[in-house]
Amino acid sequence: KREQAARLALCVAVAANLSDFEKLAAEQPEFTAFCESVGVSTGSNLPPFSPAVSAVATADDDAAPVKSRAKGPSADGGGRGLAQATPAAEAPLAAGHRDRPFWINLLAGEEAIPDALESMAPEAVVLTTLGTGRKGLYGKVEAALAALVEDPAADIVYHDDPNWELFPTVGNAVKAITGTEECQTVAVCVSLNVWAVGVGMKGKNRFMAAKAALATAIALQNVETGTEVNYEEFSSLQEVVEEAAEARLEV
Repeated sequence: KREQAARLALCVAVAANLSDFEKLAAEQPEFTAFCESVGVSTGSNLPPFSPAVSAVATADDDAAPVKSRAKGPSADGGGRGLAQATPAAEAPLAAGHRDRPFWINLLAGEEAIPDALESMAPEAVVLTTLGTGRKGLYGKVEAALAALVEDPAADIVYHDDPNWELFPTVGNAVKAITGTEECQTVAVCVSLNVWAVGVGMKGKNRFMAAKAALATAIALQNVETGTEVNYEEFSSLQEVVEEAAEARLEV
């Protein structure tokens, strides 16, 4: 059973790198539906995967999560650095956080804070995405950052960490909330002492999520310090900032 789960995890890892799922969806609809259920965006409109497929991943409830490392992001910016066969019961937990901001606090765990974040506040905004939601937000995030940060190109550093080699503490903090292991990008704005996390199995998606999470954190910091934020061109960002403010009260 462990071997079956490992094979399934490897298949999902390879499938996550596909740029076009159309042929695979036609030939393997159950597997395509399963990929969707564990967070891989296939662009298909298939019904939920059948128990026959999910049983491979859930047959041994006591087994440790099965991981399969694949190569990092592919040439087109996608890629799956981390793959996991996730029990079906965990899928709704992850889905509930898609494109909605939540907070992590590195002081809540016992792991060491990464060097790149030592001078930062311990808490950060996180956004996870499949690339299919809140397109109004992600489509204008570059302009929003340009309005919020004096020189985004110089002030913001993006650390892509698909395998959690750079920020395992951050990955574990996110996993504690979502219940899943996914690739991450950590965005750091040293000049404003703000950092944020974008989560997604494809490189383009997690970078956009990281930028949106950082814009949210900076805008919220401005609101809290009494600095006016002009949302006229970024109404979608205002919605996320308000959601992040509410989510912070729950931490």
